[in-house]
Amino acid sequence: MKATMFSTEKYIPMCLVGGRDAVYIGYDGSNFVSHNGHAHMETHQGAQTGWYKAASKSAMDFMQPSVMAGIQVKLYGAYVVPTSYEQEFVPEEATLYTTLTFRCGLKLRITAYFTYDSCIWGERVEILECPESISPEIGFRVSKPFLSERLGFLRKAECSFTSAEGNRIELNYITGDHTGRGALFSSRPFDKTDISSSKFADQCYAEGRYIGLTAGDVISRTMVLHGDNEGHIGYEELCSIAARGFDENFAEHKALWQSYYSTSEISLGDDELDYVIKLSRYLIKASQGADSGIVTLGMLPFHWRGAASCSWDEEMAHEAMLLAGSVKESRHFTAQYLKQAEDGYKILKKLGMPGVAFSGWNSILGEFCGHRPIEEWLTTFKPMFTVYSITSIYNQWRYDKAFDIEPYKDIIRDVLKFLLYRLVKKGEDGEYYLIEVKDGNETGVMVSVDTVTTMKFAEAFIDAYKMLGDTEYLIIGESLLRSLEGNRREDGVIMAARSSPYQSSTVEYFRKYYGVIPLDISVLEKNLAVLKTPFGYDSQVGTEEKRHWPWYDSWAARDFIVAKLPERAAEHISHLTYGCSSLGALPEFIRLDGVGIGYYYTTPHGSLVSAAYEAACAVSNKDEILLCYGLSGENINIQARGVHLPHGIVVDVRVENSKLLYLRIKNEGADIHRMPLSLNPHVKGVALAESISLSHGEEYVYNT
Repeated sequence: MKATMFSTEKYIPMCLVGGRDAVYIGYDGSNFVSHNGHAHMETHQGAQTGWYKAASKSAMDFMQPSVMAGIQVKLYGAYVVPTSYEQEFVPEEATLYTTLTFRCGLKLRITAYFTYDSCIWGERVEILECPESISPEIGFRVSKPFLSERLGFLRKAECSFTSAEGNRIELNYITGDHTGRGALFSSRPFDKTDISSSKFADQCYAEGRYIGLTAGDVISRTMVLHGDNEGHIGYEELCSIAARGFDENFAEHKALWQSYYSTSEISLGDDELDYVIKLSRYLIKASQGADSGIVTLGMLPFHWRGAASCSWDEEMAHEAMLLAGSVKESRHFTAQYLKQAEDGYKILKKLGMPGVAFSGWNSILGEFCGHRPIEEWLTTFKPMFTVYSITSIYNQWRYDKAFDIEPYKDIIRDVLKFLLYRLVKKGEDGEYYLIEVKDGNETGVMVSVDTVTTMKFAEAFIDAYKMLGDTEYLIIGESLLRSLEGNRREDGVIMAARSSPYQSSTVEYFRKYYGVIPLDISVLEKNLAVLKTPFGYDSQVGTEEKRHWPWYDSWAARDFIVAKLPERAAEHISHLTYGCSSLGALPEFIRLDGVGIGYYYTTPHGSLVSAAYEAACAVSNKDEILLCYGLSGENINIQARGVHLPHGIVVDVRVENSKLLYLRIKNEGADIHRMPLSLNPHVKGVALAESISLSHGEEYVYNT
């Protein structure tokens, strides 16, 4: 997708993320920093363009930019702004390309990237057109953020510039409680340099300029910021990498991302949707901590205080990683629980409780950042987050047959030991029940037998049984599922809790329990009817906040795929890009006045990728392979390579104009039992095997 002055979608600035930090880039390509505050606040909740340092975030703080940086253009001695722009993000290269036109015939092309892990911001400026009659000056500028004193709730943000000479600018910065250093390296020595310091942001900057530039000239720079609480790399080492220059770092950057995308590819015949699938895959990896394995909710300040993670939301990204074959990233994600276990054991021991628990609410560095004491968080307020450790381990084990589960077995047992001690009790009737937890719909109300939480706890016990073979876990899990019958209305709909007037948000769980507990299509339809908003679907919570959550369409699509209703699935697949911006950013939710909130929030991107891949190929909870059930009609076009399913099954499929042209199903995992095949009936003229049984390395191929 390309953004221009005349894009019909709302413009949202591009967020380039590097596994730890992020830069938010405006339509002008590089946070254009003239003497006017140019911050694009209108469309993204006050988040300013600039460099956001996740490493400079304290436990109860939210992110804010540490510096702004970009190009400055002068014509005839005066700073000028562009008259038009065209901007495109290429996900496979993780690179933003911007073309700017200025008065007097000047035209520039800016290429920007942000490297993963090392967080080096590279920027190249090419002069595409420049009449001989003008002599532009183009400079690289670094400045204090404009908004540091304009919005009173922001914490301290200061910059001081120590030098600007040769091809290098150096600075010190303070953001909140943290300090750091930074440096900019240009491709050649500056013709002019200027340092101006003041308490006012627009007068606190350093700039290196070039004069006498003509058409065909190219200048570039790399830039680093290093915070005082970053231990992954030293400042001098980081500077030496950046000093190699734009081109060398860019080549490594592109190679990393091309390798990442090589695991799989998918097209559903819709250019906009196909683009957003790739963009979403970018955001998932880019938002994963290179050290911690944690995937953040988002890297901007109003995304839950920025650079924070939530295990409930993270699982959507993890599922997407698994389906797309991102094994390196998915294993790194699951390993976060090994890293956090030591603290989880210590806290429970201090409380006199057995087992281990996980907060599920951390900074990207792995530090707890919840808004309640950790002891209350683990045992009462958000205990369901602990259960996601088992979900992650189980999903990795289920999809990745080379995954070594041995280091995780004690964690699985100890999580369940904690649940049985604190939250799951055996009743006088011999059945197991959930007790004393905050409402799963997040009202903050204490309830018993909360439906969403009970389902998740039951899933944990059943998944543990599948991994470890302990039948006691299966007995407890099935008993918890039976307890939900007390929450069911006469029409079959399960309520949030026995005393609650609100329906449970079971849309997420339908595909997992379809055929396992009495959940049928009519129940799903009734649940979706309650969630209806003018924009699509919403979650009905106790506070009755009517907000449209884009991922409900993803969940509903996956539900109807498992139910083998391609017409209904296609309806929701067609909604997946609803509300996205001109560069494909998806909002966290959409208010009733149509304003999108929380763009570049990872959760809807994770759920969208999963829905898109399962539209091509999914698996039911009975291990039936479901082919092409996400689309319907006489013009189905699907091309998918490397859709990864449980048991190490990898599927390639190609359908054109509703005719199957190619299908390959390969077993890259362990030996498996018979797996039934089911093809969308809208795909015509094909006679596939009713079931397949493949040993390791074997494949089933249909080829016209």
